Amino acid sequence: TNDCQIKCPYCYMGFDRTPKFMPTDYAIDIINKLSDLGVFEIRFSGGEPFLHDDLNKIAQHTKSLGLFTSITTNGGYELDKLRNVEGSIDKFHISIHGIIQINSFPSRRFYEMAIEKMRYLKSKNKGFRINFILARSTESYLEELVALAHEVSASINFFIYRPFGRNSYLKEV
Repeated sequence: TNDCQIKCPYCYMGFDRTPKFMPTDYAIDIINKLSDLGVFEIRFSGGEPFLHDDLNKIAQHTKSLGLFTSITTNGGYELDKLRNVEGSIDKFHISIHGIIQINSFPSRRFYEMAIEKMRYLKSKNKGFRINFILARSTESYLEELVALAHEVSASINFFIYRPFGRNSYLKEV
């Protein structure tokens, strides 16, 4: 999907955000072909994959083929959605791209929802990583980010900010 409920200004997705979802039957067909070709891992990303109505069905099918599954999410949805799919996902990547003082989420609620997902995954001993964009505006918060990662037993993926896609007009953040 290219759909996302947050629409961060630095997102690599373009400005045309008309929701587009891969049809479920097509997604399953592609995953079957990839499995037949020897692919061993499928990562669901987007946009926000949890907005796809059939994510659970697609993830379950992928797992039934013996493939390693991972997902990149912003965590901005009800916890039940994560509970429904967690058995089919091996590794989670939760994108917060900042801490609450600088987070680009449109409201504190989205940030808190992402932290709720991290705490839940920790309670279930599910492995996950925090995705974080490293830029001039975020580097002063690295200590707090590392403290959060320790609190929720996560590792951190750092992404260097690059102005392209939706954010091509931003020269630095």
